[in-house]
Amino acid sequence: EAVAAGGEAWLDSAPVIGWFVIATAGGAPAGIALTVDGRPAPDGTRVLAHARLPLLPAPPIVAEPIDRDDLASALGRPAIDAPLWLHVLLPTGLFAMLVPPGPVELTPAIRGELGFACDVLGPCRVHWFWRESAPEAGKPARCSAFGSCIAR
Repeated sequence: EAVAAGGEAWLDSAPVIGWFVIATAGGAPAGIALTVDGRPAPDGTRVLAHARLPLLPAPPIVAEPIDRDDLASALGRPAIDAPLWLHVLLPTGLFAMLVPPGPVELTPAIRGELGFACDVLGPCRVHWFWRESAPEAGKPARCSAFGSCIAR
């Protein structure tokens, strides 16, 4: 998703959690294909990339395993009075859901996958982050640091 502002555009790669996982192991994307309205970018187009992950404070590390039924209460929804996207990385895949303001209730699909992962693997690592569904121009969509815990 690119957002134009003053002849420039920024690309928020937060929803591409695979990039985050690779970056934590010291890797980086192999390249980016840039198009404008479905055509190659004009000659002279410049792409500048930089990491924004350190700009967000890391949540406290959850040392004790969390019961899978209590995971929703540990996700730390940001205090933004608008629907937010929750991205959850389980050992079985990446899941996203739109969460309205208020208490977090995981979808049956996420609860089912979490239960399956815990039943098959035992206690397992779960990662998550939050992002705005309609960020202001020039502002990253991700509105939380990456959270992590062991679910059982």
